[in-house]
Amino acid sequence: MKYFLITLIASSMSIVNAETSKTHMMILGGSGDPAGKQTHFDGSLSQIGNYYQSKLKTGEMGQASISFDGGHSDTDAIKNSQFPNAAKKQDFTNENLKQEISRFKKMLSEGKEIKKGDQLLIYINSHGAAKDNEKTHSIAIGSKAVKNLDTLDGAEVASLDQLEELKKIAKDKGVKLGIVDLSCHSGNTQNLADDNTCVVSATGRNHYSYTTGFSGNFTKNILPGENLESAFLKTRKAGLDADFPVISTREGQLIENQLYDLLSPYLNYRLDASVDKLTPGLLKAAGDSQNLCEKNRDFKELDKFLSDVDKITSVTTKKYFLSSKESIVNFEDLKKTLRDYKNVQDKLTMQLKAMNAGRLNTKVQINESNSYTWAELLNADWNKWVKMTEQQLASKNLSANDRKMYERNLAVYKKSQEEKTKILRDNPGLANYKDVVKNYDEGRNLSKRWADKIAEHEKKLFDGLYKQYARQTTKSNVCREFKL
Repeated sequence: MKYFLITLIASSMSIVNAETSKTHMMILGGSGDPAGKQTHFDGSLSQIGNYYQSKLKTGEMGQASISFDGGHSDTDAIKNSQFPNAAKKQDFTNENLKQEISRFKKMLSEGKEIKKGDQLLIYINSHGAAKDNEKTHSIAIGSKAVKNLDTLDGAEVASLDQLEELKKIAKDKGVKLGIVDLSCHSGNTQNLADDNTCVVSATGRNHYSYTTGFSGNFTKNILPGENLESAFLKTRKAGLDADFPVISTREGQLIENQLYDLLSPYLNYRLDASVDKLTPGLLKAAGDSQNLCEKNRDFKELDKFLSDVDKITSVTTKKYFLSSKESIVNFEDLKKTLRDYKNVQDKLTMQLKAMNAGRLNTKVQINESNSYTWAELLNADWNKWVKMTEQQLASKNLSANDRKMYERNLAVYKKSQEEKTKILRDNPGLANYKDVVKNYDEGRNLSKRWADKIAEHEKKLFDGLYKQYARQTTKSNVCREFKL
């Protein structure tokens, strides 16, 4: 998907005041895109390459490696040209990732090539999955294309939990660690943060990232003289997408804890069948009365929170006999937009409820490793996947392993089409359920316009709250101390 950007780049950067301190980089990612010359990560790869070269010129670049993509000629050309002195320039595979993590752990432990006072930046830009029995989440790895942007079905994956031990060694050795995760669902990587590790995430825990949003613009602000906190705030404030970027500072975590769970349902939208954070929540509410009550309760709590923030942050100014109120955001418009969007979502939920659409959460086991909900089965065009896979199998240049993989996929797609046909035969009322979400009012893009408008307010709200909370303490933080 061209909307999504997920690159895993581990960049070891040490820029402390001491002249001997170095910046070390490990760059990882670029996987999950379909075959072709380019990936959606090429722009940020070039940008981080420019930063790498600027550090080479000043003598501040230390150890660096790049494990990125594999199979896209233009992307590989950037990888090979932009990082001339990198110790490793290789494809992004599970084996290479494990080897690089082990190599950096060894260098940290020995303290010769990466010394106390240095910095290590782990920069991540690849397709990212929702959290699944992990501390963090998983990202795409290898050369296979992603078919599902929530589960990364179709691609190989690697869990970022593998960074946990490296993080501990960095702290023990006095090396500041920065983790920049630009992938979808990267808010889950915040679980790696501590007082020695700054984590920047392009999105909230349950949101996609977009090349037009934070993930596509953050690397532009990785510039000498900035720090991770300032680069984050500058990029976030200028954003327009409904992505909810997060940083692991005290201020960032406080705002996330107060706001994300309450606001995130209204940053969700449906773009098409493959980019849809709205429908799952509507289906859950339609099939669970308690969930619907909780949603109404949370909305009241959100409304109260915004009212309280308005009172606390607003400044009243007087000029002659007139007084005016200055707020960090137009709270009246924000609250009205939230109410309007909630009314639309409630209407859609009731329509889904009337057709007993809660059944769409029913899971069907396709084989030992694949299962889908009714909604997933009905959403997908399985005949298209069958046809594409049959064309791939017709190639005479397939390896034995690839042929086996395509044959396995073909069996899954055919079985899924059979199950879809059976569901529609036994439940004819479900045939048009997608239209309830897809074609209300002005069409399927209405939800995106609402979410984008709320996101525009949210960016100002976050920035205003961050500044206010920052004024409450004189303490620095590891993100501010991580100099770029």
